[in-house]
Amino acid sequence: MSLECAQISWHSPGVLLVEFAEGATIEQAEARSVVARGKQVVEDRPHTILIDARKLRYVSSEARNHFAAQSSAQLLGTALVISSQLQAGLANLYLNVSRPVVPTRVFTEEVTALAFLRERLTVGRKSLAP
Repeated sequence: MSLECAQISWHSPGVLLVEFAEGATIEQAEARSVVARGKQVVEDRPHTILIDARKLRYVSSEARNHFAAQSSAQLLGTALVISSQLQAGLANLYLNVSRPVVPTRVFTEEVTALAFLRERLTVGRKSLAP
């Protein structure tokens, strides 16, 4: 599914990909749209989220807080992929100030981000089992 600011689709089973557009600026309205569209895609299935923020230009504090507050029993973890030292600083600010309610980590390589998400899927599915 496509929004002006991001593409949202399944990367692989259990891994939702949110890929932000080149130079995207995310305010609270865009954050709400991304979250709503993501919920449509996952349809209440257990999942993790891979956020490709390498092309992202700006995220407002209100948008960061909106993203951080998202939680459901089906959301098992989030990986944020970044590409620069500036983004690393902003990502760490996000983790320390906005304090996401689900396990969230920052990566510079998609491969290691996916390994983290696969681990979260395994742990999370065990905890969801009856």
